[in-house]
Amino acid sequence: MRVLPHVILAVSVCGASVFSPSVQAVDAVSMEYVGSTLWSGVNDVAGQGNYLYAACQYGLQIIDISNTAQPTLVSQLYLPPGGFIGIAVQGGLSYLAANAAGVAIIDVSDPANPHLLSWCDTPGSASAVAVNGSYLYVTDAWAGLHVVDVADPEHPVIKGSYDTPGDARDIALFGEYVLVADGYDGGLQVINVALPELPYPAGGYDTDGIARGVTVEGNLAYVADADGGVVILDLTDPTGPVRLSTFPASTFLRNAGDVAVYESVVYYVGGYLKVVDASDPDNPQAPDTLEGLGYFTRVSVFGDQLIALEPTRGVSILDLRNPLAPLLLGQYRMAGAVTQIAAIGNTLAVGDDPNGMHLLDATNPSRPEEIGFVPALMQCLGVAGHGNYAYFVDADSGTHIIDISDASHPSEVGRFWSTGRDLEITSNSGFLSVSGYPDGNSFYSLVDPANPSKIGSYNASYAGRAACDGRRGYIAAHFYGFQIANLVDSQAAFLEWKLPTTGWIADVVLDSQWLYLAHEASGLFIVDISDPSNPEVIGGYGLGGLPGSKHALGIARADNLAFLALDADGVWAIDVADPSKPQLVAAYNTLGNASRVAVSGDYVYVADEYGVVVVRVNHPTDVLDESPDGLPNGLQLAQNYPNPFNPRTNIEFSLARKSHVLLAIYNILGEEVAELINGDLTAGTHRVGWDGRDARGNAVASGVYLYRLSVEGKTMAKKMLLLK
Repeated sequence: MRVLPHVILAVSVCGASVFSPSVQAVDAVSMEYVGSTLWSGVNDVAGQGNYLYAACQYGLQIIDISNTAQPTLVSQLYLPPGGFIGIAVQGGLSYLAANAAGVAIIDVSDPANPHLLSWCDTPGSASAVAVNGSYLYVTDAWAGLHVVDVADPEHPVIKGSYDTPGDARDIALFGEYVLVADGYDGGLQVINVALPELPYPAGGYDTDGIARGVTVEGNLAYVADADGGVVILDLTDPTGPVRLSTFPASTFLRNAGDVAVYESVVYYVGGYLKVVDASDPDNPQAPDTLEGLGYFTRVSVFGDQLIALEPTRGVSILDLRNPLAPLLLGQYRMAGAVTQIAAIGNTLAVGDDPNGMHLLDATNPSRPEEIGFVPALMQCLGVAGHGNYAYFVDADSGTHIIDISDASHPSEVGRFWSTGRDLEITSNSGFLSVSGYPDGNSFYSLVDPANPSKIGSYNASYAGRAACDGRRGYIAAHFYGFQIANLVDSQAAFLEWKLPTTGWIADVVLDSQWLYLAHEASGLFIVDISDPSNPEVIGGYGLGGLPGSKHALGIARADNLAFLALDADGVWAIDVADPSKPQLVAAYNTLGNASRVAVSGDYVYVADEYGVVVVRVNHPTDVLDESPDGLPNGLQLAQNYPNPFNPRTNIEFSLARKSHVLLAIYNILGEEVAELINGDLTAGTHRVGWDGRDARGNAVASGVYLYRLSVEGKTMAKKMLLLK
């Protein structure tokens, strides 16, 4: 669910230090999504015409495969709350299964400009979809099967449901029947849907393992049965499926997750692709395992092509004209796990585990485009940059120095090993810090960035991310707390100060006399190092919630703000203008797992596992109508702008004094759609954005909405128009 700016009370405990920030007023600072790139996490595909439609963690991607040797991205639609795992396409509509969020219905009549039409909220966790005519069929995990009338795609209606005995996972259509792969307890379920309002069980087959996938060819059903292998069933009588054969479980057949069939040849995955000649379904041939193509999780047939998915590498297209010997035609490559990021001027260096380092042109900061790539020999563990050079750590092959003066043609100009196996890397103000196992942190001067000069090293027991000012190394030593190493004598560095902590210091930023620490469990710590021999922890901001419910993994600084990457909770902006009293001013919940963050101007770039998310920071606006003492005259509510809008608008209001404020959005029926603010605000002008979504994060329909401001018994309201 997206996090709108709101009042938060947080308490953090770390060692002997306790930070209990008071409830802070929501300022006009806000963060909004403006773009994303380097998507990974493809979970399912469907084909139509010259296009593949991919269900990804972030939303929908449309890929042009008219030239199968070079598939190209046509468009993508970033769609909260994310987590899309199933897809079907018919005509100009695409249907995406989104777990607990239900099913998104998207207009794809113009592949270059897909847009959301509606959501169908299902009671369970939507995992797979199939469509035929005006009916959509949804497997909904513990809630079974739903039949949805989509004759009016902007207003889908669940017409009927059947609660299967197991955990409905996959779906296939067979005449007036729907076949459901029903997990551990249900095997294969055959559901009669001739009457959409009254679907009922017509038959089934109890497989030996966990039924995860199902497909149909002719009168035969093929069930991917996890540890049970693949089961072939005769559906001549759908009410009594008959097992013909099973590819038994074995070392290389375990974890069968999905299955596809083309001209009686079976393809199934859960690792390497297996090919089985099942022209005699009673006696299929031994499977042939194709290890060189990839490690796949899903397969499907589209025309005479096999589409195979690797969530962290992308889509492979195979030629099936010789079904027993599929040949690779082309690949649509995607990023792997995006875990590292650094801003180097107008270039972003992005660490992609396991593939390498991507270089993005961020001249247009909201739409960074990939222009270069440096492959990893084994595994990209960290990235950093300075001037015209990028540095990235490749597991077991050291730190690589890359000239990016022409980022479209990066070239390696050197490589070095620090101590032990290089693990992480950071840079700041002309210094480079590299952590290695088992020998600690090494620090380098970047006076000559093509040839870093070693200043010294220190073993902090557990090497982590670090910063350096030339005389000292500031080390986030993970579970060993935070440590400051004196590097004046490069041959005899020593521990000068240590902050013991309970838990894990994940990241550190050095900014003049201040150190900003990201504590994994407790949040932000601010350390005054104006007297390096006697540092002092002077402020902090806790994560709040239940212990262990949030995780601070990365930190960046810009202007008066510190940005925390908070794993599954996205990114927070914390005002640190007064380091002794930091306050949360904005938050944005990305759709992945935020691990690192970089800042350039008003733009925040988040390494979010499933891609790079770009968030813009919107700063306070000027006061609208001031009295002589600089405060607004009375309560004021301005007309939203822009108006009409699509999909985002801004609402400004002014308070003459500190007050409790409730600002909410309502539809024309008077039903509350979203609550934007409910808390105490200071006197002055405030601005908050609304992105056209309800409290659950679902996009609302076009129409007239009201925004109502309630302050100390006074209420003001105005209309606004959302046009899509």
